[in-house]
Amino acid sequence: MEKKWEEIYALISAGSYPSGYDKAQRQNLRRYASKFNQKDGELFVGTRRVVKTMDDARNIFREFHSSPIGGHTGIHKTLNAVCSRFYWFGMTVDIKTWILECDQCQKDGKPLTAVQPLQCIQSFPEESLVGSATDYKPVPGPPRPRSRMRGAPRDRVRRSRAGRATASTTCGSREQEGGGRVRGRRRVRGQARTRGGLLADLTRDDLERVQQLRQQLVAVEESPSWCICLQCRNMATPLEQKCCQQQPQNCTSLLPHMDLYILNEGALRLARRIWNDLKAEVDIHDPGESHRQFRYAAYRNFIVWQYGLLGP
Repeated sequence: MEKKWEEIYALISAGSYPSGYDKAQRQNLRRYASKFNQKDGELFVGTRRVVKTMDDARNIFREFHSSPIGGHTGIHKTLNAVCSRFYWFGMTVDIKTWILECDQCQKDGKPLTAVQPLQCIQSFPEESLVGSATDYKPVPGPPRPRSRMRGAPRDRVRRSRAGRATASTTCGSREQEGGGRVRGRRRVRGQARTRGGLLADLTRDDLERVQQLRQQLVAVEESPSWCICLQCRNMATPLEQKCCQQQPQNCTSLLPHMDLYILNEGALRLARRIWNDLKAEVDIHDPGESHRQFRYAAYRNFIVWQYGLLGP
């Protein structure tokens, strides 16, 4: 890491390139060094000082993270504090790794409650719950109502018997249908129990594979030479190569309005249609031209959001 900073410092201060560099390597070094500036013999990225060695980076992290007052504040607060004043290659990954190695940070948090052991249910003698046979006295129930069919004609009695028979067959079919549903549910539950171990193993393997991919993809992407906030990407034309000139934690692209108002597909379609109506132009369905119109619509929305009106 220190050798890379020496090459950038030599290029900025004396305009000299390392020996053995070809034209492409010189161009890449010149493009990357354009985002740095020199002040009092030190390199800066905007207002952040460049840390040249890993030992200096570790000491700076200890000053912010292990200070007697306000130390051990977690990953996000430590990152914001260090990134606002210093810069080195892979600083986000280094700070997260060092915090995970801190024993005090791993102990902070809510105390874990141990699971209480299960206690046996106390059994009671049968006499205390039911009582003896001599203490039992039957409780008289309500009187049984008289049948309304007493003295009714025979045809009415026959119709009532036929209705009861139909009701009994209907109830039997419903009970059979309900029993089939219950058996189906039990069968599905049994299959879930037998396949539960396989599903758990599959999910665990997938999570481990995703974690490995994330660890492999964690890398600091180099931003363009004209970018200060370290969030921009290369654009097609020089007119589009503009940066918000903010610190990384204050970048305009990280604000929620950026997604809701500027990058929303519906808002871009409406803005493009209004602009084409004002210019008396027809929407072009060519993919490249459509993509360009969407970009320009996003630029216009951004300018109106930031300045309140469009320029001449």
